[in-house]
Amino acid sequence: MQNQSISGKKEKNNFQSVIPEAVYQEEHTHEILYSRYKLYKQSYRTKRDLHYHNHPECGYCKNGYGLFFVEDRIYPFSAGTVVFFPAGMNHIAQSPAERNSIWEYIWFDNKALDLALPSREIIIADRDCGELFRMMGHEIQKNENGNFELYRHLCAAFFEKLNAFSKDETVCNEEARKSILPAISLIAAKYGEYISVAQLAECCRLSESTLRRNFLVITGQSPKSYVNTIRLIIAEQLLIETSISVLDISERCGFSCLSTFNRCFLKRNGIPPRLYRRNLKIEQKTKI
Repeated sequence: MQNQSISGKKEKNNFQSVIPEAVYQEEHTHEILYSRYKLYKQSYRTKRDLHYHNHPECGYCKNGYGLFFVEDRIYPFSAGTVVFFPAGMNHIAQSPAERNSIWEYIWFDNKALDLALPSREIIIADRDCGELFRMMGHEIQKNENGNFELYRHLCAAFFEKLNAFSKDETVCNEEARKSILPAISLIAAKYGEYISVAQLAECCRLSESTLRRNFLVITGQSPKSYVNTIRLIIAEQLLIETSISVLDISERCGFSCLSTFNRCFLKRNGIPPRLYRRNLKIEQKTKI
């Protein structure tokens, strides 16, 4: 079978005409399994680092946590999260500088593999998908001469599972996902301001009860919990990356008062913000 990798130059021009703000990163898949595997340490990045590829991309978070920026949307991730992005889709993961996440990534030449792939991003935490992904990565690493049929069967099972998530209304309802995108975009832009459920419902043109139900289906959280998750992850990064006071960080991240911020932070991390920052500084000095 001939390798039918997509032409980087052609795809670059096509994609840039649609999404010029992102950086193009071409991936060259291997001729044996028509895929490329990479183990990656994800450090602190910002939305300015958005990029896209000429091939579809899958990833598995081995450990750590952070945020995934996808186009104008934000998704929290943690260990066990599986992601899929079609070719040409803007994305970037962001993890705290001192708590890097570890990822495995695979890029696919689907003209050669000829698999049914999702048409949109998938970001889920599913044990079966994670196990299939790890098996695929193992096959790529050990098969320099290629056991193509076994690998292709693993890929087919993996994408069948992803497509089930994409189509199963009880897990990831496409209509529900689209309905809350305006709210997710609003949160990404204005997480530092007061955001009510009523505001989110209004921007989506949904009732508050429908908004809550759709958020739970798509993100696994209530709208309020999702907002707080975004705020707390950004607060953690500010504690690491800056010398801004805890009070200022609390205000920048949209918390109504310092005591509320401290309480939410303690619940998420098990320690208060000041101790979190102090412990990281001690770790830095120890490494030096």
